[in-house]
Amino acid sequence: MDLKLHVGFMEPIKMWLNLINLDMKRIDIIEGLKEVYRTYKPYIAGIAFTGYCPNRCCHCIYPPEFSRYNQDISFKHWKRILKDIYDGLRVRIFIHNGRSLDKKGIESLRYIKTSLPKTKVGIIDNGISIIPFIDKLASMELDWIDISLDGMELDHDFQRRKKGAFKRALETLLELKEKEVAPKVNVLTCLTTINKGSITGLISFLNEKGFNNFFVSPVSVVQGYRPSETLKVSSEDFRLFIEELLKIMETLEDVEVHVDLFEAEYMHFVKGLNKSIWTAFQCEYDHLVWKEQIKQNELFINYFPLSLNGIRELIVNCDGNVLVPKSMAKGRIPEDEISGCLLSKSSSKIVKELPNSQSFAFYINELFMEKALLGKGR
Repeated sequence: MDLKLHVGFMEPIKMWLNLINLDMKRIDIIEGLKEVYRTYKPYIAGIAFTGYCPNRCCHCIYPPEFSRYNQDISFKHWKRILKDIYDGLRVRIFIHNGRSLDKKGIESLRYIKTSLPKTKVGIIDNGISIIPFIDKLASMELDWIDISLDGMELDHDFQRRKKGAFKRALETLLELKEKEVAPKVNVLTCLTTINKGSITGLISFLNEKGFNNFFVSPVSVVQGYRPSETLKVSSEDFRLFIEELLKIMETLEDVEVHVDLFEAEYMHFVKGLNKSIWTAFQCEYDHLVWKEQIKQNELFINYFPLSLNGIRELIVNCDGNVLVPKSMAKGRIPEDEISGCLLSKSSSKIVKELPNSQSFAFYINELFMEKALLGKGR
């Protein structure tokens, strides 16, 4: 099969399905994935503007000492990098990717909104580091804000390792809504063995307070690093969680609930969960999606294969390095998990060279894991 002839005529996710389902030689599978990366470029920039975070949340993939090994660069450098990503890759979606929000982060977000036309900008925050900047953010016309709440109060505070964290994050959510800081204020939740029993309660609780958009993702673990394997839910726990979600959807008002999966193991749970759900997944550019309308509410299960993450998101570290997913768990990031440095190389060149770089091994390994767990019989 001449894979190159076919790539240009199909969405990346359809090419991915061919690569995991067809009987092909290993070398042809690798070449097929490389061709996908030669054809498609990332359309989101997920940026950690600082490596520092004072919190020690047990589900976080970043180790507490991360900032010791990953030095922040200046706002002057960020302006040049952001402009390069905007011009060179034509990226129009920028995300403050969940480390602490600080003055430099605010300056960088303001620069994007004022100097880079037609961009969409969002923030991921724990509901605490954002507090000193709420009034400034209100004037910036952000497109959305994601606030993390990991279950009801006891579970959230335990998972966050900080008593009172839930109350402060809830107060932030309510203030963001009251002041209309952004057109969308979403609630993010990391599903773990700690909070598996209280997430649906959280969704009901917040929906009663007027919140409508919820995103749940199972914890991502890097074996031997972070977070602990004990936080991963079992296939049975996951099944029960989905069943409970389906039950409560009828009791909610005007909500969207997204269960976002990034790892093949969790999608494998879905495969064993319900045949009618598994066979009903549809292709949507770079991911698979299942959707259920329940009264005026919508439930989505979205699967974003990690092997395609590099054509979806440019992951930029606080030091200007472009990283492969999950590499931050190691703290001192290995050279072969860095695709290039934006201080010395353009984003377009880094992306162009990616299929032939050492870091591309990550995407190849993920593809073969996806093929083993999800291939054939979809």
